[in-house]
Amino acid sequence: MSGPIVYGQSDCCRSADAVFVRLWGVRVMPAVEYASWRQACRAMLKRGVSLAGAVEAAALRAGLLPCHAHPGALGIVAGADAPPFGDVLPAICICPGKWAVRTDSGWGVVPSSIEAWGLPCLA
Repeated sequence: MSGPIVYGQSDCCRSADAVFVRLWGVRVMPAVEYASWRQACRAMLKRGVSLAGAVEAAALRAGLLPCHAHPGALGIVAGADAPPFGDVLPAICICPGKWAVRTDSGWGVVPSSIEAWGLPCLA
């Protein structure tokens, strides 16, 4: 998951989901097909949600609960690179205070999340 973002394959949602699956064996993001930024926007608009709303709905549908930051938690972080999606990006907690987020060139680290969800036994 390094290199440029490819919508529908290695974008912020697919990348965070792939890491969560590898860590916990739980797929969070629904199987929505899109191959471009425009199609991703259209998919969210069809559902009437923002990216933050889509991630939260997916997390709750997958049985995750709101939680504090802990390694492996799924969260949303502020992302200046994401204005079309409401200035947030999905991320995975490395440890409290460090969240991994997909960037144009691979992965970056940001210091805090806006919201976080985890498996019931860890939340």
